[in-house]
Amino acid sequence: MSSKVLLLVEGQTEVAFVKQVMKPAMPGLSLVPIAVTTRITADGSHKGGLVTYASFRRQVLRLLGGQLRRHGNITDRLPGIAP
Repeated sequence: MSSKVLLLVEGQTEVAFVKQVMKPAMPGLSLVPIAVTTRITADGSHKGGLVTYASFRRQVLRLLGGQLRRHGNITDRLPGIAP
């Protein structure tokens, strides 16, 4: 039985990365990418990522359903972009 790992990711690019790169590299884990809920524009598209800690906290608590056991995080930093 594999361990289930929920990954809260910023958008569709990160979802694709988890599915195409991470899953094949970690066959013993059940990786589940979940894109954060962001602002929805008038045309129905999603815009931007998390902008406040409160927003991030709500997303994590919703994701975990109050069942926090172990956690970790991976962030990305691209050259020339402020953290």
